[in-house]
Amino acid sequence: MDNKLNSLLYRILKDRLRFSLGGLSFFIYEPSLEILQESYEVYDIAYEKAYGDNCYVKEELDFFLIDQNIWNPHMDKEVDELKKELENAKVDAYENFFKIKELRSAKFRIKRITSQMNELIFQKHSMDQLSCDGVAEQARFNWIISKTSFHTSGVPVNWSEYNLSKFINIYRENSIDHADIRKICRNDPWRSMWNISKKTGKLFDESAIYLSRDKLNLCSYSSMYDSVYESPDAPNEKVIEDDDCLDGWFISQRRKYEKSKKERESDDIIKNSKIKNSKEVFLMARDDKDAEQIMDLNDGLSKSILKQRLDTVKEKGRVNDLDFNDVQLDLQMQQHQTFMQKMKGRG
Repeated sequence: MDNKLNSLLYRILKDRLRFSLGGLSFFIYEPSLEILQESYEVYDIAYEKAYGDNCYVKEELDFFLIDQNIWNPHMDKEVDELKKELENAKVDAYENFFKIKELRSAKFRIKRITSQMNELIFQKHSMDQLSCDGVAEQARFNWIISKTSFHTSGVPVNWSEYNLSKFINIYRENSIDHADIRKICRNDPWRSMWNISKKTGKLFDESAIYLSRDKLNLCSYSSMYDSVYESPDAPNEKVIEDDDCLDGWFISQRRKYEKSKKERESDDIIKNSKIKNSKEVFLMARDDKDAEQIMDLNDGLSKSILKQRLDTVKEKGRVNDLDFNDVQLDLQMQQHQTFMQKMKGRG
């Protein structure tokens, strides 16, 4: 593991960010449970003040965004569609991992879609500072930084001598990306620490409730990789090292499970004596996602027939059974079979 990742690992283990400012060194520690608890009291006080200052509540901010043409419900749907596209692109990356051209194309799509999503999400939250929630959350965060900043000697920072906003910006600029945490989890020395802890039963000196956010992320991702390595369908090691492709593997596994579950549910329905001999079975969908899963239960031929029927309905408007090509073909087949049976009877 390179120096950057090693530095991040030991920063996480020590629960503190070390940095220099004005020729002096400082620590910003991860907040204790006591500080976190009190921070929500700070939030409540700041919220009440913001409300008294006529800042927007959430519903009012939503109307403001629509009025200013910054955001609208259609853009929420656009984000949802991009999330689906991103999942599909990651599955494509996984399935085409050993095809250079196809993998490059999938990676380009992932990058483009992620960029579009980030721009939209940034736009949606661009006016959060005008809301009571936004003001209160910022006050809570600022208070936490003010209570967790120290000289490396252990002396608390005197805020009459230093600018709190500089410390806040430094902390934010040095936030640890999830991609880096995933790399740490796949490699030594952390991987060995994690594996040994499973045998000894001890990893950190504190209980899980005291773990910082980054420590929890370390454990969460480590458990995730354990599940991958232990899976009978585990992908190639190179796939595991590629975050996009491994995400694609997870999505593919989830979709297989969901399809299998839906098939089992539909089989239970079809076993009903009243419908088991039916040529077609209609299942009720509760929402769009349910409808997609039901549609996936159809094989390629059935999907083709459904498409042809929809095209016929669009073309003619009102239709009956005999207007569908597949129904006409079935009738022709039945007539042919009846004719052949008659001919055999004459022989």
